[in-house]
Amino acid sequence: MKKRLFICAFISVVAFAEANTNVMRLTVPAPNLDEQNKKEFMKGIADADRDFSNGVYQIEVYGLRAGVVSPREKYLEQNYQIKEVAVAGCCVNSQILSHVEGYNKRMKELLLQKYRKDVFLEAETGWINQK
Repeated sequence: MKKRLFICAFISVVAFAEANTNVMRLTVPAPNLDEQNKKEFMKGIADADRDFSNGVYQIEVYGLRAGVVSPREKYLEQNYQIKEVAVAGCCVNSQILSHVEGYNKRMKELLLQKYRKDVFLEAETGWINQK
């Protein structure tokens, strides 16, 4: 049962883990989004900008979490004060997904600029060395 919960939590965390090393790129919505989803995407960007400027570093996740903290999540919080915040359970709609995508893309860009390295990629294996 624990393995199953960990796998579900890991899958929900991986939802935002897009490798992106081009930190100067501006976040723009996908061209195939309808107006409501573009609006949510842009709101996600604005929310990330606000949070970052207030020193709140977090990534939005959704899906079954069941109180399980992954080693990757623990590593990011301990080393970079980046938290993962569940914004929805397993049932999500396109507006939630659009907001999460905009928020996480922008927050990741800002964190890449701040730390001058991909801390998310580092966290994929960095937690192994902390044991």
